[in-house]
Amino acid sequence: FGGDLPTIGNNAIRFTNNPFMPRDSAVSLGNVHVYGRGLMPSDVRKSYYTGLMVNIGQHEGGHTSQSQVWGPFYIPAWLIAGGLSQSNPFEIAADEASRVR
Repeated sequence: FGGDLPTIGNNAIRFTNNPFMPRDSAVSLGNVHVYGRGLMPSDVRKSYYTGLMVNIGQHEGGHTSQSQVWGPFYIPAWLIAGGLSQSNPFEIAADEASRVR
């Protein structure tokens, strides 16, 4: 489907440079992380959610841990908590777990 060969890291199989993802975006689906072009797991960026400097791969790894705890309830809970909103506690927790100090 295009993109780079998969790698392993942050408790997940990682697919980078996926042409079907929006540029500079990433998503975690259980133990699978998919990164759009322009974003790599090793990148450090300022978070949209908290303004913290975070490691992107570790942020996505935080979501993997959350999905392991919540199981099939994770996605509905994430949506109910606000989805991509800045007040979503799942995103805030993933930022805290991936904060670069």
